[in-house]
Amino acid sequence: MRLRTPTVVGLDLSLPFSLYAWRLRTRAAQELLAAIGIAVGVALVFGVLVANTSIGGSASGLVHQLIGSAQLQLASRSQDGFSEQVARRVEALPGVQASSPLLQEDAVIAGSHGSEPIQIIGLTVHQFSLNPEAARDLGSSAANLLSDGIGLPSSVANTTGANANTVVSLSANGMLQRAQVGAVLGSQTIGAVASSPIAIALLGTAQRLTDEPGRITSVLVQAKPGEQAQVARELRVLAAGRADVTPADNDLRLLETAAKPNKQSTTLFAAIAGMVGFLLALNAML
Repeated sequence: MRLRTPTVVGLDLSLPFSLYAWRLRTRAAQELLAAIGIAVGVALVFGVLVANTSIGGSASGLVHQLIGSAQLQLASRSQDGFSEQVARRVEALPGVQASSPLLQEDAVIAGSHGSEPIQIIGLTVHQFSLNPEAARDLGSSAANLLSDGIGLPSSVANTTGANANTVVSLSANGMLQRAQVGAVLGSQTIGAVASSPIAIALLGTAQRLTDEPGRITSVLVQAKPGEQAQVARELRVLAAGRADVTPADNDLRLLETAAKPNKQSTTLFAAIAGMVGFLLALNAML
């Protein structure tokens, strides 16, 4: 006995498939263009959104790795920074539980394969008191950084051709210096920071490479429980108008504010890309 094809409101359910099969045989080129149009639209939308997310994620990962449990920072108002002695005075404040000085300077690193603009970040072992997980993740790489070398994220190492125990050139503040790469840090060690354009070194090494002896650009501060407001007031007195007292993640907040127009343009471009794909598909199907 022959089975009957199901129907809905008297219409054979196989009819749409039969019609499309006929169209596919007679207009294969148009159907191919329609498929290409849809694929192009989806790829453009996906590519734009992923690129925007990866940039924000990398910056966020870097900031959170640096600040750890710090709630406040004393930040220089210029790249000239301030004396390293200020960090010792901050550490001595009664409401401070932990603090760590930082030096952040723009530079250009060059290796056997090319060069890349980066930021040199100089820190001390006090940094690990703000972020104990970082010390655990670095493992043996931390010891290499303590031996007067620099640590490079894998992205920078790949771009410049640098490897552990090789020598690279660093140009900062008009000075050209040579530095040994103590460790190459991958995503398994430093997470999203592995794609950030930075170089990490001990504070003294960073000061030598940037020709900034005895200078720092900020101090990260973790206040004792319930003492954050008091510590903020003490930091403002200590700064005496020569530095800013801000939340520790202030750089990330500024980045998010600056990135708002970019996010809006990204959304607009994604919408346009989707529309282009739709129009290509519609035009091919007509």
